[in-house]
This record gives sequence, C-alpha cells and structure tokens, in this order.
Amino acid sequence: MALGAVLTALGASAPAHAAWHVTTLTNSETFLRGVDARPDRVPVVLDERISGGVSRLELRVGSKAPQTIATGKHSFGDLHVDHDDRGALVVAWSRVPDSGGARQLFVWSAAAGTVQLTTGTQSSDVQALDVAGDGGAVLTGWSRSGLVVARRAPGQDAFGPATTLATDVDLQSSAAAGPGGRAVVAWTKDGTLQTAAAEGAGAFGPAQTIAVPPAPGGGTAFVDGVRLVATPTGRVVFATQTLLDPNGGRGAGERVDAFDWLPGAAAPGPVQTISEAPFSGAPALLSRAEIVFIAWTETTASNVGPRTMRVARFGPDGVAPTTTYTNSDHNLGNVAGIPVLQALPGTAVRAYYRPTRSARTYTVTFDENGRARGATLVAERTNADIAGALARNGSLLAWTRKLGTTNTSYRVQTATP
Repeated sequence: MALGAVLTALGASAPAHAAWHVTTLTNSETFLRGVDARPDRVPVVLDERISGGVSRLELRVGSKAPQTIATGKHSFGDLHVDHDDRGALVVAWSRVPDSGGARQLFVWSAAAGTVQLTTGTQSSDVQALDVAGDGGAVLTGWSRSGLVVARRAPGQDAFGPATTLATDVDLQSSAAAGPGGRAVVAWTKDGTLQTAAAEGAGAFGPAQTIAVPPAPGGGTAFVDGVRLVATPTGRVVFATQTLLDPNGGRGAGERVDAFDWLPGAAAPGPVQTISEAPFSGAPALLSRAEIVFIAWTETTASNVGPRTMRVARFGPDGVAPTTTYTNSDHNLGNVAGIPVLQALPGTAVRAYYRPTRSARTYTVTFDENGRARGATLVAERTNADIAGALARNGSLLAWTRKLGTTNTSYRVQTATP
C-alpha cells in the first residue's frame, strides 16, 4: 500500500480571536496534573493544590466538588489518569514519602484507595499507565535498577506487586492493556526497540528486539522513543520516533515508524515507515474503536519550525494513506514536539498545538477519513501543559496559568467551545 498518498493538504489561517470560553477553575495555588473523560463524557481534571507547605492531589469529576485523593509534604510527579468502560478511574504518580528517601510509585482507585507500589532506595518515576475496558491495567516506571512493571487483573481492585521486567534500559517506556489481562510493554535500549507481552494471568514472555527499517545508505537506525495504544479487542499499535544517525544524533533526520501486535500472535507484525519529510516530531496515538490515529509534525530541517501535521489511520487492514494539515501563518510547535490528541464523537479526533515563542493554543480536527477541518484559536494565553478530553459539550482543554507576579498565582484554567 502506498503510504505517501496525501488525501488532503490544507493551507489554513486560524481566527485572530479565540472562539472558546475560558474559565479559571481554581482559586488558590494549583497546577494541572491530568485530564480524562469517562465514557459518559463527564470530564475529569486532576490538579495539585499547594497550601501551607502541604500538597493535595485533587480529583474533579464533572461539576462535583473536588475530592482529595492524596496529601503529602512533597510534590506529586509523573501523573497519569485513565478509566475502564464503567468509568472507574485509576491515577498513578511518583512522590517522595513523607518519611523521606527515594521517590516511590503510587496508584489510587476508588475501590482500593492509595497504594504504594515500590519501596527501597532507588527513586522511581511513572512512565505509562493504561486501563483496559474490563478494568485490567498495566503501569510502567523507570528506576536505576531497571524497568518496573505492575499489573491489575480484570475484576480486581488492587494492583499486584511491582516487578523489574528489564535491567538494562533507556529512560523511556510505554504500555498498553487489552481485554482478559493482556498487557504489552515496550522500551528502548541503546537505540534498539524492545517489547514483551503477557496474556491473561500469565507472566510476561521474553523480551523481543524489533528490527526497524534501515537508515538511508543502509545504516542502522536509532530508536529514540516509542508509544503504544490498545484497541478494544487488544490489538496494540506501536509508533516510534526513529533517528537516522546510528549514534542517536538528530542532525541526519528523524522519522516515524509504526506496526501492530495482534492478540495471541507470537510476535508483532512488520514495521513500516509512515512519515515522509526529513524531520518528524514525536508521534501521538489515540484509539477510536479499531482505528488508531497517529499524528506528528513534519519539517524540512532540524532548525525549521514545522508547519505541517501528518495523520495516519492504522486499522486492522493496515495503514491508510496519510493526510496532512498545513498552516501558512505560524508553525505547529517545536521540531521534536508532540501534538496533543483528544477524542471526538464517532471516530474523529482533535489535535491541539502551541507555536514556538507563543502562549496561544490552536486546534484542528481530523474526521473519520483523516481530513483536516476547522483550524481555530482556542485561547490567547496557555501554559505548555495543555491536555484535552471529550466532554458533553464536545471538548474540554485544560492548562496551568500564572495570573499574577508571584508563584502563588498559578491557577488551572479550562476552555470549551
């Protein structure tokens, strides 16, 4: 299949004034830590409130009063939030315990409360959390001792013990959870891509090294990062940020590779390059039923801001021809930046981006055929921590903004169409 066919190439100018309504959600020093939405499209906002030297992790579900799910003397880091088909939430983070020492991994759910997953002298950071529709879940974290993994079986309240899956790993990993306890984890090791899978209650199988296409001239390409997402049936799609320099330099170019791993298969399918320009940003992935949207930016050189966003739709039959959105008025962020994707009704998605040296945030939607539509200015001033979710009014975008001159003036703001 020819991936290079471009179905839609739009030159677009966003309106000069934001058409979305901005609301300041909090009234004291708070920082955005995560955004999600339940299957009934009730938005979920996770924030950290700081007062009197104490940090409080607050969960806001729709219009309900915020619920404090954890407190501590140290700040919360590496937060992730996800849900199952019933809307039951799971939150994961890393934090130094009040007793001091190394950062540890924690998870929270309404059924099990807050549980500390790791102990010991090695600091750990959460890198990925994914919850399947049936409640099964997988979490990965990094520490100097290696890649840490914890799983929750479908129908259970608590995660099992955290274990070390691999010891010689780089600083990035990703994970995806499928039905029936399926879990797939991927990580990089010295520029190579590694992955392992577990089915049901079984342990993870041996790590597999995935060969990506060679660099131009036949050299070995360097995998710098990987992201995973699972479809409702448990098909897991991988997308990598691949450097063309075998030593990991960025000057020779960057590309996006993709492949999938079917449930029950012994190994993933073949890897294919889906980007086209010399320099590609990191890919973002979002599953819409059995179609996985992969979005990234492209440009001509490492010092030229991207003005094109390319989207691929990876279904059970393979990758459809890619489509593009091009903006002639401003760039779409940093060369190595990653778009922020959000689900829309049906099988469409919304992408958000912030141009370099700008506080503005813009959005563009991609329909079920990948066609770009409706470039819009969302807000004049946002922070870089933007995160969006499908809400009852269609969309909700949240971010942290400093409203005054002191550090106590940080607030969480949201915008809706």
